[in-house]
Amino acid sequence: MGYQVNDTSARTSNGWWLSTSVIVYIYSVFDCYFTSPVVHGMRQQRVFWPRNAPKKAPAKRVVLIVGDGLRADLLFNINPFPNIPDSPLSVAPFLRSIASERGAFGISHTRVPTESRPGHVALIGGMYEDVSAVTKGWKTNPVDFDSVFNKSTHTFAYGSPDIVPMFARGVSPEDKVSSWCYDEGEEDFTKDAKELDTWVLARLKETLYNATQHPGSTLDRSLRQEGVVIFLHLLGLDTTGHSYRPFSKEYMQNIIHVDGIVQEVEKLIDDFYSHDDAPENESRTAYVFTADHGMSAIGNHGDGDPDNTRTPLIAWGSGVRGPVPDSSPNSTHDAYSKPAWGQPLTDLARADVQQADVAALMSALLGVDWPMNSVGVVPGLVNGPGYLSESDKRGSEQMARIGVVNARAILEQYRVKHAIKAKHHLRYKSFPPLEPYANGALPPGALELRELERLLAAHDWQTARQQAQHLIDITLEGLGYLQRYDRYVLRFIVTAGYIGWMLLSALHVLHTHVVPQNSAPKTAHVPGVSALDILTWTTTLSTAGVFAYQRSPWTYYLYAGFPIYFFRSILREGSAMYDVLAEEMDWGTFPTPEELLAWGIGSFATLECMTLAYTHRELWTVLFVIVGVVWPILSWPKGFYSQNKRLGLGWTMSCLVSGIFTVLSVEKTESLGLISVGTGAILTLGLAGDSMVKAELSGRPFSLSSVIHRPKGSVQAQMALIVAALVTTISSVRSLQNKEGLPVLNQSAGWIILVLSVVLPALLASSVSSSTSKMQQYFLAFGPLFVLLSISTEGLFYASFSLTLFLWVEVEARLHQTLQKAGPNPVAPKPAKNIGWRAEALSRTLSDDESERPKATKPPVRRLSRGLTGADVRRALFFLFFVQVAFFGAANVASVSSFYLEPVYRLIPVFNPFFMASLLIFKIVAPYVMLSTTFATLNKRVALPSFALFKVALGLTDGTRLMMCSEESADEFYMHTVMSLTFFYLVRDTGSWLEIGQSISFYIITSLLLVWSAGICAAGDWLMKGSVLGDELSGTGDGLDTSRKID
Repeated sequence: MGYQVNDTSARTSNGWWLSTSVIVYIYSVFDCYFTSPVVHGMRQQRVFWPRNAPKKAPAKRVVLIVGDGLRADLLFNINPFPNIPDSPLSVAPFLRSIASERGAFGISHTRVPTESRPGHVALIGGMYEDVSAVTKGWKTNPVDFDSVFNKSTHTFAYGSPDIVPMFARGVSPEDKVSSWCYDEGEEDFTKDAKELDTWVLARLKETLYNATQHPGSTLDRSLRQEGVVIFLHLLGLDTTGHSYRPFSKEYMQNIIHVDGIVQEVEKLIDDFYSHDDAPENESRTAYVFTADHGMSAIGNHGDGDPDNTRTPLIAWGSGVRGPVPDSSPNSTHDAYSKPAWGQPLTDLARADVQQADVAALMSALLGVDWPMNSVGVVPGLVNGPGYLSESDKRGSEQMARIGVVNARAILEQYRVKHAIKAKHHLRYKSFPPLEPYANGALPPGALELRELERLLAAHDWQTARQQAQHLIDITLEGLGYLQRYDRYVLRFIVTAGYIGWMLLSALHVLHTHVVPQNSAPKTAHVPGVSALDILTWTTTLSTAGVFAYQRSPWTYYLYAGFPIYFFRSILREGSAMYDVLAEEMDWGTFPTPEELLAWGIGSFATLECMTLAYTHRELWTVLFVIVGVVWPILSWPKGFYSQNKRLGLGWTMSCLVSGIFTVLSVEKTESLGLISVGTGAILTLGLAGDSMVKAELSGRPFSLSSVIHRPKGSVQAQMALIVAALVTTISSVRSLQNKEGLPVLNQSAGWIILVLSVVLPALLASSVSSSTSKMQQYFLAFGPLFVLLSISTEGLFYASFSLTLFLWVEVEARLHQTLQKAGPNPVAPKPAKNIGWRAEALSRTLSDDESERPKATKPPVRRLSRGLTGADVRRALFFLFFVQVAFFGAANVASVSSFYLEPVYRLIPVFNPFFMASLLIFKIVAPYVMLSTTFATLNKRVALPSFALFKVALGLTDGTRLMMCSEESADEFYMHTVMSLTFFYLVRDTGSWLEIGQSISFYIITSLLLVWSAGICAAGDWLMKGSVLGDELSGTGDGLDTSRKID
C-alpha cells in the first residue's frame, strides 16, 4: 500500500503512538515484575494424628498483639534512649521478662513494602503481596486470599480502621470475624497516640466483661470454643514515630505504655479462661507479640533502613517452648543484638524468622487448616531452636507432622500454578526439580510426599523433618520460577518496543530537521496488498492467537502491538529515507573521525553521569560545578565575562549554592530557623524582581541598591501572604511540639493562605505584562507553599533554584546577543547554490507549525525566529538538567524518605493518605512552574519560536548513527530511551523497600521525562501568554537584541 512520508496525519499518528507507548510501557513493569501470587483451588491441609494415638493441638486459642511500627532494638536494648534524662534501662520490662524467663524471642524479618497492609497480610495470611498491592489502600479493602483468621473458629479483632476491616471482610462465614474499630478521626497525629492503644484495651475489657455477665450467650460461647484468635492492633507507636520520631521521649513512653497493655491483656485473658483451663492445670492460651514493620531514625518506614525490616517477635504460653541457652560455637546472636540486648537475653538463643512464618506458627499452635496461600515455614523445623515446645515425649513427632503438612500446603500451591501454566502455555517447561512423574500420571512432588508418609509410618521423625524442609525449599523455588515464567518473554516484547520507538523517532527527526524539504522521500501509491502488510498481519494474528491461548492479560496485547506498529512504520519509511540519504549526502559536511569519537565519548559520559546520578546524588552537584564554573571558563566568548561581571559572578554563585542541596542528606529535622531563612530568601528575591520590573518599565539599568524598597499592588499582597504563612507556621509548629494539637484557627489560616497565594495572580492582574513581572508573580505565588510545607531547607532550595533559572535566561540572552553581533544573521535567505543538505537543514527555521498553516494577508511584521545553532543544543541539555534537578534538589523523590509528614500535619492533622500525598506531590511539582515559565521566556529571549528548544532536545542525534548528521548534537531522546531500558532491566522485586521503590521510581521518571518536558513547555507557553520582553515594553527592542541591562 502506498504512503507519503511527509503526510501530516501520518506524523500525527506516529506521535500519538509514541506518546501512548510511554504510558503503556510504564505499566509493563508491574506485569513483568510484580504480579499477584494469589491462586485459588488448593485443597485444605491440616495436621492429622493416627486414630489410635490422637494428640491435642498445642493451644486452644492464640492472642496476636501487633505493635505497629515498633523497632526491635528499642524494645530489646538495654538503655535504648540514652539521650533522654531519667530514661529507664529497659522500656519494656514485662516483655523482656517473658523473653528471658518463660518464652521464645527473636527477630521477625519483614519484606517489602514495609507498610501496614502488606505487613499484616504476611503475619496473618502467611504470604507476601506484590509491591503494587500497597496501592490498594488502607481502608476497608477485603483480603482476597486465605488467612489464619479465616481458618479459626472465630476471631475477635480490635484496632485501627485501616487494618482490622481488611480481615473482617471476605471471610467465610461472614460472621467469623467480630471487629471493633475506632473512628478514623481519632488518628490525629497532633494528639497523644497512646489513647488509641488504650481504646483497644478498653474494648477488649468490655468484650470479656459482657461475656462474663451473660454466660451461655452467643458471645460467651464464641469466646470459649477452641481455635479462637484474639487480635489486638496497637497503632500508637506508628503514629507517635511519624510525629516525633523513634528516639523521642514520646516514642519511649509509648513503648512503656504498650508493655503495660500486654501485661494487662495476659492477666485479663488468663482470668477469663481460668475455669476452662482448670482441668488441664495450665493455661491453654498462646501469645504472640510482634510488629508489622519497624521505623527508621527519621520517623519513616520503607526507606531501606534495616530497622524498618527488623521487628521483635516474642511468643509464650501454651505450646511454646521456654528459654534455651545460646550455644557458644554457633551463637544465634550477631553484632545487632550482642551486647546491645544485654544479659540475660544475650545468653539465650535468639530465634529469627521470616514474617510469613508467624502465620505458620499460629496455624501450628491452633491445629487448624493451613492458610491456602501461605508460604510461611514453621520455625525450628530443622535448624532450631524454633518456637514450638518439644519437651514432651511426642514433641519431635508433632514437629515432623507439622512439617509434612507445611510442605503439603506449599506444594499444593505449586501444583495449582503448574497446572494453570501447563494447560495454557505453548511448549511449557516445568520446574526441573519438580517434574511430573510417569509422563504426567503423577503430579509434581508425588514421590516426595510418599517418602514423607513412609518416614512418618516408620517413626523416623528427624529424617521426616529434614525431608519436609527440603521439599519446602525446592517448592518455594518452584513458586518463584512460575512467578517469573512470563518475565523473559515480556522483557523481549518491551525491549523491542523501546528499540522500535527509538528508531521510528529517529526517522521522524531525520525527516523533520535534517532531510532537505525538496528531497522529502515519497513513494508512489501501489494498489493491492504488499509483502509488508502480509508480514504485519501474520505477526499480529499469530501473537494475538498465542496470547489468547495462554489467556494472557489484555495488557500483553498492547505491549506487543507497539513494536509491531513501530517496525512496520520503520520498514515502510526507512527504505525511502535511505534512498534520499544515499543520494543527497554531502560528504563535505561529514564529521571527522576525531569529531565522531569526541561526540561519542561525550554522549556516553553524559548518559552514564545522568544514570549514576539517580543513585549518587552528589553527581548533580558535580554537574552544577561544571555548568557554573567550567562552562564559563571554557566556552564563554573572550571578553564576555569582563563585560558582564556581576551577571557572571551571580551565575557562578547561584549554581554553586544550588549544588549544595543535592548533596545534603535526605534525613532532615524540623527547623524553624531554616524555614525562616528560606522565607527571607523568597522575600528578598521577590523584592529584587519587583525592582527589575520597575527598571524595565523606566528603561534604566537594574541596581542592587534598589532592592530594598516598599512594594505596591499585587506584589505587596503576595509578600504579605508569605509573611502570614511564616507566622502561621511558627505558631502551628510550636503548638504541635507542645502537644497542644493543631488549633482550628491555624489550620483554617494555613488553607486560606495556601489557596489565596495560588489564585492571587489570576485575581490581581499585574499592571506590567513583561515576562519578568509574570515570572515574579508565579515565584511569589508558591512562596507560601514552601513555608507552610517546609521542614528544613526546601524554601532555600526554591529560592536558589528559581534564581539560577532566571540568571540562566539572562546569560543565554547575553550570549545570544554577543554571537548575533559577532556573526552573520542566521535568518538568511536560502542559498541559490547547493551547499549540502545538512547545512541547508541547519539554516531552516523551526517554525514548522506556522509554515503549515494557511497564510493570512497581514502587514509585514518583524520576524523573531532564526535557524538552529550549536548553542541551542547546549540550551536543550541545560533544560534537561534542570528538569531532573528539580526532582532531586529539595527532595529525593526516588526515596520515600523525603516524604516527611511533619509539615503536612500543619494542614491535615488527621490521617488521610490521599490528601497528604496530594500536598506532598504539589510541593514537588511547584518548582516546575518556575522552570516552565523560564523556558518559555528563554525561547523568546534567544529568538526561537515556541517549542523550538524542546524540538532540539527531541531531535538531537540518535546514537552514533545520527551523529554523522550534525556536529553539534547530543541525543536527549536516545539517552532517555536507553536510560528507560536500563532501568527497566534494573527493576527489582526483592531487597529492601528503598531498593525496590528506587528501581521503580527511576524507571518511571526516565520514561516520563520527555512527556513531562513537553508538558513543561506547554504549561510555560500558557502561563506566559500575553507577556512581552523587557525591551519591547520599554520600546528599545531591535528585533533579535533581547538582552537587558543588569550591571
